[in-house]
Amino acid sequence: MAEQQGPSMVNQGTALRELLVTKPWIYGPGVYDCISAGAAAATGHDVAYMSGYSVAASLGFADLGVVTATQMVDRAREITSFYKRYPVVRNLPLIADADTGYGDFFNAIIATQDYIDAGVAAIHLEDQLSPKRCGQIAGKVCVSIDEATSKIEAASEARYERNPDLVIISRTDIIGAVGGDLDQAVERSIAYLKAGADLAWIEFPDTNLDQISYVPNKIKAYFRDHPGELPRHLKETGPRFAFNYSSNKEWHTADPLITHEMLAELGYRYIFTTMVGIHAAAKSMHDTFADYRKHGAEAQWRQEKDKKGHPTQSYQQMHGMAPLKFELAKRFDPESGKRLAESSGFGSTREGDHAARVHGRPGGKPGHETWAERDN
Repeated sequence: MAEQQGPSMVNQGTALRELLVTKPWIYGPGVYDCISAGAAAATGHDVAYMSGYSVAASLGFADLGVVTATQMVDRAREITSFYKRYPVVRNLPLIADADTGYGDFFNAIIATQDYIDAGVAAIHLEDQLSPKRCGQIAGKVCVSIDEATSKIEAASEARYERNPDLVIISRTDIIGAVGGDLDQAVERSIAYLKAGADLAWIEFPDTNLDQISYVPNKIKAYFRDHPGELPRHLKETGPRFAFNYSSNKEWHTADPLITHEMLAELGYRYIFTTMVGIHAAAKSMHDTFADYRKHGAEAQWRQEKDKKGHPTQSYQQMHGMAPLKFELAKRFDPESGKRLAESSGFGSTREGDHAARVHGRPGGKPGHETWAERDN
């Protein structure tokens, strides 16, 4: 009898491919660490996207090609390990930013292998000259189409040695780069799909729907007119596209307004917002810290009231590490129950313990009112 696989053993590349087949489109918020990845899982998203911009920001850098392959792979491994470690956290497929492949075709092979070993579901490779920069920063230069294609082809071959279901996404920044235009984006994306990319990401400089429609429509028309050139791995699906609904743009001012459903109709099957997590976190921290600076203890009281009953109220409960340890302790540390009854803090079974009232007990929900609610 074959050994049954648990949730932590699922090939996430396989899971992502299934989502791309069964759903009209999927959305992945940009994450950068375990807390943001946990939030993506807790709020019901299909996938999570580890944004290079966001990881760089969390390390104190702008997205200017400073963060190394090792740093990115290590962060991906932290997130995938987190997803697998705790039963209460949904194990989402993680899509990872592989920048330019961190060098030539050989570096792209190594990066692909390392990301596979880290457990990601997909990577994307872009065609900028290294050191690259954020697609929304001026001064971008793209390498030749042949050089970029060689990286996609090399990465595609590398995956078949370790995980054939790894999804590879090509990215072209040529529209906003020096000397670039829409038709070059069409030409490059066709070449990258032929070289083994499963989806083509075209980075657009603005919210112009005509441009956003033009490129995928031209690519689909090309393969309709040249069916013999459609690569074997796309025979059943046809060309598919990825779309960065970048929070560096003002989509609320677009005319017409562009919805995810509209993008899906154009063939954009994977939609994501690269910096949504880091922008939300930075704004929230800035506003909260400013409130504390101005109002002191009153700001703390407000925060306690605001988080009451919120899924993030207790980090111990949110991701389940402490409850998991308490449950395992019943088997491996029989004396632990006595210590929980004789001490204070999260998990205490002592009657009337303050922390247990506020943060809850393992397996349960936060208990009675907080200190701020009792006294105000």
